[in-house]
Parts: sequence; C-alpha cells; structure tokens
Amino acid sequence: MAASSAVGPAGHGSIVHNTWEPHAKPHRVRGAPPCATGSASSAFRSTLGPESRLPNVYFNSLSPGSLRRLHNFTALPPPDLVELNGDASYRYVRQESSLWSELHAGRLTTSRFKDALGLRDRTAARVVGGPQAAEQGVNRAYAHLLQPLHVPPATTPRAGADVTDQRAAGAGEEAAGPGAAGRINEEARLRYNEELWAEAAAGREAEPEPGWSEADQRRISEAAALAVGAAGALRLRLLWGTLQEGAALATLGQLFPSSQLEEVGLLCLADPRPWGAEPNEIPPIGASPDALITHHLHITHADIQTARDELHASAAAPTPDATRAAARALLRRALERHTQAAAAAWAPGGAPAAPAAGNGTSSSSSSGSSTSTAPYDASYYRDRSLPLYDSGTGEAVEWLAAQLGGGAAAAAAAGVQLGGSVPAPSGSGHSAEGAGAGGGGSGGGGDVAAVVRYREIVEVKNHCPFLYKGQRKARKRGINIDYVMSDRGAVASLWPLWVPQLQAHLAAAGADSGLLLSRSLSRGVRVFRIYRDDAYLTEAFAWVRELQVGHVARKEPPGPDPWARRPGFKDFVARTVALAQGSAVVIETRTTPRVSADGTVEAVNGAGAFWKMR
Repeated sequence: MAASSAVGPAGHGSIVHNTWEPHAKPHRVRGAPPCATGSASSAFRSTLGPESRLPNVYFNSLSPGSLRRLHNFTALPPPDLVELNGDASYRYVRQESSLWSELHAGRLTTSRFKDALGLRDRTAARVVGGPQAAEQGVNRAYAHLLQPLHVPPATTPRAGADVTDQRAAGAGEEAAGPGAAGRINEEARLRYNEELWAEAAAGREAEPEPGWSEADQRRISEAAALAVGAAGALRLRLLWGTLQEGAALATLGQLFPSSQLEEVGLLCLADPRPWGAEPNEIPPIGASPDALITHHLHITHADIQTARDELHASAAAPTPDATRAAARALLRRALERHTQAAAAAWAPGGAPAAPAAGNGTSSSSSSGSSTSTAPYDASYYRDRSLPLYDSGTGEAVEWLAAQLGGGAAAAAAAGVQLGGSVPAPSGSGHSAEGAGAGGGGSGGGGDVAAVVRYREIVEVKNHCPFLYKGQRKARKRGINIDYVMSDRGAVASLWPLWVPQLQAHLAAAGADSGLLLSRSLSRGVRVFRIYRDDAYLTEAFAWVRELQVGHVARKEPPGPDPWARRPGFKDFVARTVALAQGSAVVIETRTTPRVSADGTVEAVNGAGAFWKMR
C-alpha cells in the first residue's frame, strides 16, 4: 500500500497519522467480520425483537489502537514504514494487516502446526481433545502447503530523515547481524512509539478505528449471535477471542507492571538444524505469538557466586557447555523469582503495583492507574525493550557464562558485551529486595550485579462467557434471541492442542520460555509458563519433514490419519499431553482486572455484558 504523506512532526504528516490511498482496504482485527463503513454501516437494520438478550462481544474489550497507546506496550509502526527485505523483516508486519495474512500462503504457520502433526486426526484427537475430523488434520496442512510461497517484493519505507544513514550503517551486515532493514525497521518502531506518547501527552485523541464504532459493535454482535443460532457456537467463541485480545494483553501488563509488552508480526524460523532438520527438508515455518514480553531480571552478586560454586563443585574444570547450562539455570531461577514477586502482589491481601513509569515520575490514582509525566521517548522504549530482531537470551547466557567461568575480569578479557544485560549503577546500593513489586523485586539478597532483559513469547486465550439458549418469533417482526451468561473461569491446565503452537513460537522466536494467559470475563485469570523442549521439537520436525518430503514434494495426498500406525506416534501424542500437564500456573487472580483506554484499572463483573434492546 502506498501512503500519501511523508514523515514529519506529530500531527503534520507524522508516522502516527498515516493516510492510505482511497482504494486501500481498511485493516481489521484478526478473525473479525468485515466491517462496513460509511453508509453501509448506517443502513444496518436490526432483525431482533425487543425481548432479545443479545451479547455484546466487545464488552470490556480494548481496541488495537488503544492498546498501542499504553506506555508499557511497544507497538509496531504502520506497514508503510516497514522495509521489506526477506524473512527477518516480516516480524515488523502488523498482524491485522492484509500483508500479514498474505504471508501465510505456502508457509506452515503455528496455527496449522498441530494439523501437520496429526493431532486433529481421529487417533490423536481422542487423546488430546478437539474435533475428530480428517479434513482438519494432516490433509488440511498438506493442502495449505501446496500453495506457492508468498514472497512480497522488497520495498523501501516512506522516506525518513535517517533511512539513508541506517542503510549505509547496515551495509554488508546481513549475514552477521540485523543489516540495514533491521536497523531501519527498529528505528521506525522506536520513533513511532515516541510519537504515540507525544500525541497522548498533547491530549490528541486516537483516530477512529474501522469496526470499533458503537454502531459497528452493535451490528457485528448481532451478526455473530444470529450465526450461532444457525451454525453452533464456534464463530462466536472465535470472534470473542479475537476482539478481547487487546484487553487480555493489557491485563498481562498489569500482572507484570515492571515488564514491557511488545507487538510482533510474523517470526520466521531461520534455522531448523538445532532440531535435526535441514532447511530444504521442511516447509518455511512462521510463528505469530499474540505478543512478546521483556522482563528486567535482577542478577545479584550472590546469585553469581552461588552458581559459580555449584558449577565448580560438580567439575574441577567445567566444559563450556556445562558453564552455559549453569548460566541458563541461573537465568531461570531469576525469572521464577521475578514471577513470584508479581504473583505475590495478586495473592489475597496483596497490593497490585502500578506499571513502572520509566524515565520520569509517576503517581498512582485511587483507581490504581498510573499517571505519569515520564518522557516516553525513543530512549525509554529502547531501554525497556530489546530490538525486535534480537531474542536477548543468547547474549545474556554468554555474559553470565563468562561471569561463572572466572568473574568480571575473565568476562572483560574475553571481550563479552553485555548485550541483553544492563549493569546496575556502580555504588547505587540498589538491591533486588528493594525493587518494586511485580518483577522489579527479584529478591535473593545482595547488591544487583546486572539487570538482564529476558524476553518471552505470549499467547492469550479468552473464554467466551455467552451460552446460546434458543430463539423464537417476535410479536411484531423479527425474532427474539436468547443468551445467558455462563462464565466458567480460566482453564485449570493447558490444553494439549496448544502445546505444538507454543513450542513452535519458542523455536521461531529463539526464546527459552513463554507465557499463556487464560482469561475469563469476570472470574479471574491464570498465567501458565511453558519452557522450550528441544527433544519435543526434534520429534515434531521429524513429522513435519515426513509430510513435506513424503507428500507435499511429491504431491501425494497423505490420506486420513496417516501417522496413526507409524512407529513412535503414540509416544509423541503422549509426550504432548505430558508437556501440557507439566506446565505450571505462575500467577492466578480471583477477579479479572480490566484496563481501559485511558489506563485505569478496575475489576470486571458481568453487568452490562448484554445490549439494551429497548
């Protein structure tokens, strides 16, 4: 899509107020019905009678634009500011854009990963749950992979002041680092968030979003409710999950107030060889987590000394692999300590903390919101987040391994850069125990040696609270439709069908762990953590290789339930179930926090979840 304005000061052709060509299709929320605009929306006429109970699928939702204006959320820039130059650049493409949808063609994305693994065919579905239908299993993945891979032409973003300099700085670095496109896209991301904050600080309201006006919300709610009456509840559940995604992410931001949520597009798996697959043996794989989250983990001198003592007690001369394993174990302990501090704030009797203000001062209002005068400029977002092209974990592990191997002197001699780590201020006396609740507080005692930025993938699952009861003819015209509230709360454990998606997210993101938020309307949330399981991924890619080499490349349909009689498949299904059951609940709340567009926080109840019909 071409844009008709160039980069300039906020409000004057800025990167916030992008203007699309008249023929461009409006972007819409993933999974939402196409939204009519203008006269089409105003011409809508309800077919429901006044005694209907019509659920509001937008109830307590948060639009994508409102989510992007929260300061603890780092947004992606509009598509016309993204330089497209290969797989690595697709992570900067917004998930609501038409380009993001087009990039799925010919690519095994994580939503179809479970299909390729046979978990929706009859044999596995009896064990892991979900529909038992051959057309939704391996055959569905096979048909999808027969499509030609969509590779958009390389593009140059709308002209910016430093694009030429960024391209020159990245010349020749494509193989070793982010290269020019990565630098340009990262700078565009930082500038865009800076301008979002400047607009909010100036009191300028966000532009209207297609599909989010009150008239559109009423129309889309009715269309979805009537479809349920005719074809079951699946469409309503999917629509609820999509429209509530922003609210769920904002809730996670409240649970981890010192961490930074980040919008992400399509993460392409760069190298499958760590899991036993060659790039030419499997299809291109893409992952689109609902978000990323960067935690700031406090590593104390005591942490490092304890890990060093344990390492050298196990072997007089530890190998590099053993040292890295010890460094990862140290990171995991710091992550769990960080999470325990967040969970304690939401336990009965705890006091949830307001989000960290960053570079400035803040105060909490009586409603629990954070009002801040902090300058949320590019440097704020640069400090709060890692570059989107960097997982962060690898550099943090190398730095910690150098510390464990011989202390700070050895690290300096080895030339190790902190990268994903930020050293604590010298002589600050800043201890982990003194940090704020919600993850600043890492505990553990001792002065902080470094603050490590640790990134996880995020997936959210919103559970629809509406239950269809029936419909009848209205007295004068139309029909009366009847729904009731049936909020069953968050899930008690991970569903096995979610495991392949989460593991593929972790592989594509280069992350060691991820969070899944299960959110009910009013009966609380549960946050699960799952760690990357390399043995499981190796098995999964073996089945994907079989599909690609044995069927897609030969254009031979796999037939129904093709893996059922293959050696090892039942064990793979059992391992999937075991991973789901082994995922721990790390945070649980009794009520569901709601974050409004202005950042205020309150508990959700079901009042007002139905449209007024009279």
